Amino acid sequence: MSSSSNKKKYIEPLEPRNRNLWLFILITFSFSWILWLPSLLASNGLIQDTPFFRTLFILGSYSPTITGFILTGIYDGLDGVKLLWKRCWHHYNRLYLFIAIFLIPAFCLASYFLVYFTTGVEYQGFDLELELKMGIATFFTFLFFAGGLQEEIGWRGYALNHLQSMYDALTSSIILGGIWSLWHYPLFYINGTPYANESFFSFMFSIIVISVLFTWLYNNTNGSILVAMIFHSTVNISYLKFLFITTVLGRIVFSVFLNMTVVFVIVIFGSKNLVRGELNVIFPILAN
Repeated sequence: MSSSSNKKKYIEPLEPRNRNLWLFILITFSFSWILWLPSLLASNGLIQDTPFFRTLFILGSYSPTITGFILTGIYDGLDGVKLLWKRCWHHYNRLYLFIAIFLIPAFCLASYFLVYFTTGVEYQGFDLELELKMGIATFFTFLFFAGGLQEEIGWRGYALNHLQSMYDALTSSIILGGIWSLWHYPLFYINGTPYANESFFSFMFSIIVISVLFTWLYNNTNGSILVAMIFHSTVNISYLKFLFITTVLGRIVFSVFLNMTVVFVIVIFGSKNLVRGELNVIFPILAN
């Protein structure tokens, strides 16, 4: 494949620099946790809740993306910021785009049908026709306001690149998954979040596992933040619409599907880059 064709199809990432990952973590955690603090105090009855606290809560969720842009501007200048923004709206290889959209919903549906045909247990309060009608609106709501745009520019666009300049893709995924899960920790004590009354350690394990799939999609799409945002959105939608209203058996079946897929990806694509073939050359950050 010629270099000229590469320029037409791909957005070449900047070469990794000695960015300060700890600074990214410090700013991201501090910004989010400070803005989440009023909601946390209100949820525990220490102060009176107000609509303004909800606004602060939403703003705090954008901390990874805001910090990613700020530090990219510091280390890579305006060209780096422009490149980061472009990578939010491009993708390479439609196969991985389709995987980002349909993989987790397919696992949820498969889990449901397996449970239904083996136990007869049905979802309660779930209107499939209504969910399909609301599907597009729900997707874009989650994309812009519930995870995708709020976080992925920071986690994948900034932090993952830094980690992969030092470690292999699998190790980077595990480290980032641990950091990412810890960032969510206050949400387990704030009323109205999907994490309230859930097990943090189960959540941490699932986040570390699914981080491998995020890296796999990201690396195989020439560092597409768009694909990461879409995958993040479909994960959140699926968990909210399916896993929180199904049985323990359904969750177990889903976990089996997810873990087997992660093992398959590691074995077939390799832990070093989670990429096969010429994409190792196309994406310089991940080149051998």
